[in-house]
Amino acid sequence: HALPDNPDHHATGNVISGLIMARRDKGIPPVVNITGGTKLMSIGGFAAANHHKVPNFYLDTQHRQIHAGTSIALPAPLDASPAAFRLMADALSVSVIAS
Repeated sequence: HALPDNPDHHATGNVISGLIMARRDKGIPPVVNITGGTKLMSIGGFAAANHHKVPNFYLDTQHRQIHAGTSIALPAPLDASPAAFRLMADALSVSVIAS
């Protein structure tokens, strides 16, 4: 699923929707990370996640917190505890965030 060079919220939302449906078809519960990219990309990811009723989150690296994007419960270990954040932050790389 490729995005154009300057993706807007519609292009991003369409790609995220396709990925959500593909994961569900494989029996994998999707979770959308709306961190990174541009504001329009984050809005597109957030809108797609909400449309499909999928949990989503934002990683606040400055305050070392995970913020749920909606009231849909995040799966473990994506909670707001500092220990969970450290486990997530330690696994992050540029390629993981970009994907």
